Amino acid sequence: MKKTRIGALNLFFQNIRQYGWEDTLPGTAAFYVGDVPPVPEQVDRRLAEYVMTQVESPGNLDRWPDAAGRLITVILTRCGLRISSALALDFDCLVHDGQGAPYLRYFNTKMRREAAVPIDVELAAAVREQQRRVLGRWLATCEICDEHGRPVHLTPHQWRHTFACRLINRDVPQEVVRVLLDHDSHKMTSHYAKITDQTVRRHWEQATKVNIKGERVSIDPDGPLGQAQWAKTRYGIATQTLPNGYCGLPVQKTCPHANACLTCPVFLTGPEFLPELREQRTRTLPLIDNAKSCGHTRMTEMNQQVAANLDRMIGELDDGQEAEHAG
Repeated sequence: MKKTRIGALNLFFQNIRQYGWEDTLPGTAAFYVGDVPPVPEQVDRRLAEYVMTQVESPGNLDRWPDAAGRLITVILTRCGLRISSALALDFDCLVHDGQGAPYLRYFNTKMRREAAVPIDVELAAAVREQQRRVLGRWLATCEICDEHGRPVHLTPHQWRHTFACRLINRDVPQEVVRVLLDHDSHKMTSHYAKITDQTVRRHWEQATKVNIKGERVSIDPDGPLGQAQWAKTRYGIATQTLPNGYCGLPVQKTCPHANACLTCPVFLTGPEFLPELREQRTRTLPLIDNAKSCGHTRMTEMNQQVAANLDRMIGELDDGQEAEHAG
């Protein structure tokens, strides 16, 4: 533009005089207000409604070869973002206010700052659908499955719920969880604690549990001691979880059983500990052979008892998993 070039040349003349680069430059060598050409009126660049009606018609939007292109078009037409900002949207670009109204969070690439624009429920749903498509492709590429080998389907918000429940499970104070999740009240945070306890209890009640004899142990949730049994079990899981199972004793300072847990009558274990149980069996067998070769009869008998208990527990847990998968 002429105005920009004239301004740069005028600045050059000023620098010559300021720094004394050339003493022969006359004082009249300058540009003044009247020398700058007038700024032309801004051209109206908006599109005619006749054109926009065609662009925004659902039929034409559906002609995009991919869902991402369709979504970007809707965002540009409804939110007024620059194309650079629209293409730089984060995966988690939806935020909500205290009333639950949706906003699109984006980075203003020209002003170099975070910004947000209110959007309608329809556009928020389209963004969530695109998130599911992208997430689904990633999960499929990684072949992420559940415990039954089935493909996992999840939403990004479930990570927030999982994060909260993990903190509750680790006995992080609810006030700390509330601050981390930016909850307005303790009521929402306590909801996570309640849901977490119910989930853990349901899994515990449904899971296969065996004692050292390989016998299945069940807890009747509706029995007269159901709530008390669960309270003891829940506290034990949080404070006395062992590498290969759970202690069935009430919390106490000392244990009356001087031997290993694998010979303790109140020891319980489940399928989640199968790798540890198998590894322990692998370590126990050489101990038996070594004790026999050294003539240590008592040590041989103790390790044989441990190995026999391990065999019974592993066998019963394997049978339980096979039956669950078959069902």
